[in-house]
This record gives sequence, structure tokens and C-alpha cells, in this order.
Amino acid sequence: MELEIGKAYFDVGYPIGSSDVPIIDTHIFIGMDVLGGEKGEYFFQSPDTFFKYGLFSEVTDDKVRSKVQISIIVPELVECLLDIEELSKFLMDSKTRSPQSFGVVSEKPS
Repeated sequence: MELEIGKAYFDVGYPIGSSDVPIIDTHIFIGMDVLGGEKGEYFFQSPDTFFKYGLFSEVTDDKVRSKVQISIIVPELVECLLDIEELSKFLMDSKTRSPQSFGVVSEKPS
């Protein structure tokens, strides 16, 4: 799977005992083998630290780098990540499958 550095990808799961309302985690791809270690590892940064500090590879201050939240996702699980179009389709399919679980905002507050 080819991912773009600095772009968002989504991990979707369900709470134990439910398959109606998904749990969605957002990950920003920052590259492969970023910190050394095993070859073929996919590294991701949390969205909050991405937007606060920038792309991990571009952060030069060691104090700031230590605050950046990074996760590693093994190749087998990277294949399960969704892009925004896939996430949108997944959510619409979920709403169709379990309409009783999803609210509708009928009027926007002013």
C-alpha cells in the first residue's frame, strides 16, 4: 500500500459488544522506517501534534520532538486503513445498516 507523507488515514473499529457505531482514529503518515528499527515499519503522527508542531521529520528541537506522539503500524494493519473517500463510504454504509444509531442535525444553531 502506498501512502502519502503528511496525509490523514483512518483506522475504524467497534467497541466490544457493538457493531453499530464505529470508533475512528486518525493517523498522519510520516514515513517508513523513520526511527530505524525493523525495516518496513509505517510511522504515523497524531493529528494534534502534527498541527501543533509540524511533520516530525521537520522538527529540529529535541524538546519539541520528544512531545510528538508517534505510532508504528505493522504492514498487515496498514492495509486496513481507510482514506477519506473510503471512510465516507464506510460511514454512509453504517448509517444505512443501523439508522437508529445515528442522529441527524435538522437545524444549525445560530
